Amino acid sequence: PSRWRSIAFAVKFILTFGVGATSVYLVGFVKTTWSLEAVYIFLTGVALLLVLSIIGLVVASRHVPHIRN
Repeated sequence: PSRWRSIAFAVKFILTFGVGATSVYLVGFVKTTWSLEAVYIFLTGVALLLVLSIIGLVVASRHVPHIRN
């Protein structure tokens, strides 16, 4: 609904800046602990988890009725 639009934008920006700041420290930790190659392997794993999560949400929400305004 249109009344939730501002809440959705706020959640989006909080998640974007929060995850972005956390990922910088996480990549730095992985690089100093292991190596630069491990960073790429780690990021590949994260991307794979994101894709699998999206596929899971799409499959799980197939039988949910559509929301109307």
